[in-house]
Amino acid sequence: MLSTRGNGFTQPEFPTLRQFNYTICLAYLDTVQIFLDATEKYLPWNVLPERCQNGEGLVISDAMSRWVQVASEVKARTAVTADLILNDQGDLQGKLTYQWDGYAAYEKRSDIQKTGKEAYLQDLQKERSWKISDTEFQNLDEHELDKPAGAVHEISVEHHSTLAGDYIYVDPFITFKEEENPFKADTRKFPIDFGVRSERIYISHIAIPDGYMVEEVPETKRMILPDNGGRFTYSVSQVGNRISVISNIQINDRIFMQDQYPNLRELFSRIVAKQTEPIVLKKRVPTQESK
Repeated sequence: MLSTRGNGFTQPEFPTLRQFNYTICLAYLDTVQIFLDATEKYLPWNVLPERCQNGEGLVISDAMSRWVQVASEVKARTAVTADLILNDQGDLQGKLTYQWDGYAAYEKRSDIQKTGKEAYLQDLQKERSWKISDTEFQNLDEHELDKPAGAVHEISVEHHSTLAGDYIYVDPFITFKEEENPFKADTRKFPIDFGVRSERIYISHIAIPDGYMVEEVPETKRMILPDNGGRFTYSVSQVGNRISVISNIQINDRIFMQDQYPNLRELFSRIVAKQTEPIVLKKRVPTQESK
């Protein structure tokens, strides 16, 4: 027996029936403890709905009664890979690949099944400068829950970069950019509950236009919260005319207490600051031979 997230926490010191509003099954495979719930068809059999992860639950059986922590090791994981070509007008064209796993896959499968693929694509392009010419969805059916869900989009993005004389200032993020810090207050009076642990990976490969060279790229950044509660890594590399950017944001704790708030807020401040830094390209000076 447990209390769902919308019903509030249980109080193990003073248990009453009114605290509980939900039941799940606890089973064992050999010595491995498994929580089971059969209400969500787009969740794998051994993954609980997010609403069930709310502290401790009370095991009731003929053998014993005891409190157990009700939690899942599964994350909400999304990885986005952009393979793009930049022209000298600042336009981008190429392929954008999404891969959703864990709770992220559950959310996307549920949303796309509910709204339909066409409505999903229309909503995806709202408030974006993308134009999607073709899309291939992957592993969205309920019999494919053991595989990550995905989507591959053929896209074009006009005027994504800023041109200034001989320079092009390139924003490598066409999605997954943290525009502002969600934690604006200086202090926090209550815990922060993320619901589930998460990981957001963004990888961008950009081929720069002929006649340009890389003048400046953002420096590598890495920040890890105490006890690995969260982390942010960011790196930029270049091979030939191809620039690769990798951004990884992990939230490894579901709940952050008030005294952890300053570090969490600083983490997101650094994420926002780093993701606003452009890649600077400069037009090559023609050599005498090229003239």
